[in-house]
Amino acid sequence: MSKRVEQQADELRSVINQLAAELDQSRMQNEALQKLVRNLQQEALTDELSGLWNRRFFDQQIAKLQARLDNGGESYCIALLDLDHLKQINDRFGHVIGDVVIQQVSRQLKELMVPADDLCRIGGDEFAVIMTNTSLAKAQARIKEVVDQLDLVDLAAKSIIIWNRLREDSQKSVPSPEQVFQDRGPLNVSLCIGIAEAMPGESGIQLLDRADRNLYESKQGTAQRHLRD
Repeated sequence: MSKRVEQQADELRSVINQLAAELDQSRMQNEALQKLVRNLQQEALTDELSGLWNRRFFDQQIAKLQARLDNGGESYCIALLDLDHLKQINDRFGHVIGDVVIQQVSRQLKELMVPADDLCRIGGDEFAVIMTNTSLAKAQARIKEVVDQLDLVDLAAKSIIIWNRLREDSQKSVPSPEQVFQDRGPLNVSLCIGIAEAMPGESGIQLLDRADRNLYESKQGTAQRHLRD
């Protein structure tokens, strides 16, 4: 009898161990699936070229912040930053250099921004910054500080580096960087800015429109001018 009991106990332990192993495997598969879902969600909200948040993320955040503001929550501001003459840069130097300009501006902005701010690329040449729990005066000062530190002149040097890489990697004949800039002129990059503070009861579209109108007025004046409502 004792042998039979021991045999049954061994069989039970074996079943328990097998179930535990299957449970561990299932848990690992579930964690991997959850990680995959998180990565897919992240990709869906990320701009591929710049690596910044995209327009979908921007719209979702504005909707959340506006709902919070309408219920007595903290104020927030947005700033639109527009790359001047990106189409001309693409036409003169090619879309590769245009993409480099976008990537370099994105990198510099991301390095200079306050971590709590959400930096997005919402269009071909347009970036947006969402600044939570921030007054208009503070938002304007913060953006001015960031833009003043941007090294836009350095973009030409970065473009030369990219051209050199193209010449090394491509089997076709690619003009030298010096020849490109000699033939097509200097690579000039500038920004125009429009800033607006959210108001209770307005929609995200209305807020974006106010910032966009300020941006348009900025384009009529001096580059890197900071306008506000």
